[in-house]
Amino acid sequence: MVTNDPARSRQNLIVTGPVDQVVTISPSRVVLRGEAGSDIRVQTTIVPEKRFPFKVVSISAGNGGNIRYDLSERQDGSGGYLLAVENIKTSPGRYHDTIQLTTDSQIKPKITIAVYGHILGRGQKSN
Repeated sequence: MVTNDPARSRQNLIVTGPVDQVVTISPSRVVLRGEAGSDIRVQTTIVPEKRFPFKVVSISAGNGGNIRYDLSERQDGSGGYLLAVENIKTSPGRYHDTIQLTTDSQIKPKITIAVYGHILGRGQKSN
């Protein structure tokens, strides 16, 4: 904290308190790793905490040029969503993207999920 007191212009301020989790995302980020031309997909579950229910109203990608994605409601009765992300990059290389979920929640109106791609050439070993 910064003050106008010349003798003590800077003060350390400690804030403590509980942090409530609004949503569980598992895995929390999408990592698409594999050989170019192969089927590379990851499925992520998105589950609102019971105290903070929400519906996803839209989905978009930051760039979207290297991925295809689909969001569906979970059919097992446990609530939440399944996000399927697929690599569509056909050449070796790395990329980063994000998927943004817009919700009807006033507490968490936007959820961002990071997407990392590491596409290997045929026969290339992953580091």
